[in-house]
Amino acid sequence: MNTRVVAFREEGTWVAQCLDIDVCVSAPNLSRLWNVLDLMLFAERHLASELGQSLPGPAPLKFHELWANDACVVKKIVRVPDEA
Repeated sequence: MNTRVVAFREEGTWVAQCLDIDVCVSAPNLSRLWNVLDLMLFAERHLASELGQSLPGPAPLKFHELWANDACVVKKIVRVPDEA
């Protein structure tokens, strides 16, 4: 499974918001941001699996509009880890 991600700077911090899954992370730089996002997606998938639930989602509409309008700094598609 993949999810679309928008990334942007907010008050000096990088923020990544997944669109198809409502997961958001922040970090001081882009390299760290993608690492934190990978860890969070793994944790969310593991927790959902343990609880017998689905992943949270989708993200609020305003983030989908950032993607559609190219109003973010980075648009990326990332892989969501398989169930544990």
